[in-house]
Amino acid sequence: STVILHRVGLAQHSRPGPRWWAALPLLLLALGPARLAAQRVITQPERVVSVSKGASALLVNPVAIQRFSVGEPSIAEALVLSPTEVLINGKGLGTTTLFVWDNASQVRVYSVEVTADAPALQRYIRGVVTEEDIEVNASGNSVTLSGTVRDPNSVARAVEIAKASGATIVDNLIAPPAVQVLLQVRFAEVSRTSVSEF
Repeated sequence: STVILHRVGLAQHSRPGPRWWAALPLLLLALGPARLAAQRVITQPERVVSVSKGASALLVNPVAIQRFSVGEPSIAEALVLSPTEVLINGKGLGTTTLFVWDNASQVRVYSVEVTADAPALQRYIRGVVTEEDIEVNASGNSVTLSGTVRDPNSVARAVEIAKASGATIVDNLIAPPAVQVLLQVRFAEVSRTSVSEF
């Protein structure tokens, strides 16, 4: 690029004149296509790796891995176990990106989704609320409770337990309306004299 600048008279330290503006399109044409051809932006993940918080997933690459990068280390961490194996640990609820470069100069992009441990949470809820059949599903940083329950109090108990996971709770539980009991109270005024006479 220095040679081109010198040829169009831009190597001088003086203020650019009209020759600069005339040579600018030629300079962009000379440098632009080569740079544009060399650049590419990779954003779309090849696949989604779903792992529960506190759990791990093993990623096996076809060829030796040269390096990797995790977008948000507070959500997931990656550890190299062998030249072709990376262990992904779920640390916090959410989604992040994992870039993997291999020795063949190929870049692979993975979307790592760390969710709440839905099976463990469902077992715990069913152990506490034994009379109800409650389904638990996790996606991203949210947990969905679904099913039909007989006791309205069971809904509150299940939601309270699910909140302990740190996820956003979506309550899709169907419960009968709470029964309202109407009490009719009658007050009778009795004079002291009448009580004494009685």
